[in-house]
Amino acid sequence: MRSVRTALLCAATLMVASCADVTQTSPLLIQLGDTKGYGTGMQKSIPQQSYLFGGMPVCLDRRGAVLVKNVQFENPQEGIRLEGFALRPFYGPFGNDGIGDGEPITLQRKGIPAGPRMVTQVCQPLDSLKPQFSELVVQVSHFGDTTGFSPALIVTYTSSGHLRTLRMPIEFVFCGQKKDAARQCG
Repeated sequence: MRSVRTALLCAATLMVASCADVTQTSPLLIQLGDTKGYGTGMQKSIPQQSYLFGGMPVCLDRRGAVLVKNVQFENPQEGIRLEGFALRPFYGPFGNDGIGDGEPITLQRKGIPAGPRMVTQVCQPLDSLKPQFSELVVQVSHFGDTTGFSPALIVTYTSSGHLRTLRMPIEFVFCGQKKDAARQCG
């Protein structure tokens, strides 16, 4: 009888342990560097022209892997659109061989595979001797005469089977033909 109770107690303990909240141990995707936000964009853009913006480092808060499924603008206004995204493993000093801001080329023409990507790099300080992160690169275009704007990027990813989001406060402004002093276009 004692062995039956012991077996049942062990089985119950294993069930509770296996049902524990795995979200506490699954890795989170975080933005490395300036998390207070900054702005980027184009003072003069050609309507319908695709531009690449990179140099946005993301990494994990602990060992593991996450699958980035989508990147989109938060509340895009006046004809700004995010056409695609890519993530590239990056193992060098920040700023070396990264994509700059507003390169007038597409991901495909640049030879960067687009779409869902795994991130496995664990965050290191930017001044680390061996920095490791993933560079987020987005392909953006603008159409129309008014200024296109978005206050942030929203990154959707899965970690240990759970859908999560990361808000990156990077403001995108694409100046249109009409002057817009409120958005520093003029």
